[in-house]
Amino acid sequence: MKRYFLKQKTKPVEIKKQETSNLVEDMSLTGFQGRKLGEAIKVWQQMLKEKEITIWLGISGAIVPAGMRKIISFLIKNRFVDAICSTGAQLFHDLFEALNKKHFLGEPVMNDYRLFQEGIVRIYDVLAKEKDLLEGEFFIKRVALNYLKENQIYSSREINELLGRELLKVSKNKNSILIDAYRYGVPIFTPAFGNSYIGIAIWYAAMKAKKKIYCRFY
Repeated sequence: MKRYFLKQKTKPVEIKKQETSNLVEDMSLTGFQGRKLGEAIKVWQQMLKEKEITIWLGISGAIVPAGMRKIISFLIKNRFVDAICSTGAQLFHDLFEALNKKHFLGEPVMNDYRLFQEGIVRIYDVLAKEKDLLEGEFFIKRVALNYLKENQIYSSREINELLGRELLKVSKNKNSILIDAYRYGVPIFTPAFGNSYIGIAIWYAAMKAKKKIYCRFY
C-alpha cells in the first residue's frame, strides 16, 4: 500500500536564474497552491497543443481591481482563450479603468466609516473613489439608453460586446478586457448578470426611462 500512495517525491524549488515558465513548472512538484499553479499551467499547455479545442477562461474573485486586467487582455490578444465566463464585477472594474479611473492601494483592515466619509470604496485592500465608480455607472446607463431597444431580449455576451465597442470610442487606456474581447471576437458571458454593477445600472436606466429591457445569460 505504501507504494500506491508514495509514488512521487516533492522537489524543493531551486534558487537559480531561470525563466518564469521553468519556475512554475518546478512548482508543480511542491505542495499546496504552488503545485496547483504548476498543474494548471501543464493542463493549459496541453490544451494549446490540441488541434480542435475551445478554451474557456473563468474569472471570479476581484483580480481586475487587484491589477490583473492586462494579463487577461494579453490572453485575448494572442488568442490563448476562445471564450470567457466572468462575473459582472470584474467587467465593471475593467470598464472603470478603461475610462481612465484608478484603483489605489489600501489595507485589509481599515476604518470603513472614515472611508465612507471621504467618499472612498474599499475592495479588501484596494480602494477607489466613489465618484469615479459613479462615472462608470453613468457610462453604462448612457449606453443602455442609447443602444438597447425596448422589449428586446439581449444576452450577456451581446451587452458585453456593446460595452467594449463603445469603450473603444472613448477610452485612452486600450488594455481592456471588454475592448480587446470586442476587437478580437472573444465572447464574454456573465452569469447572474443582474447581480452586478453593470446589470443594476442597466435595470435602473430602463426603469427611469420606463423601458422594458431583458437580459439572459447565454
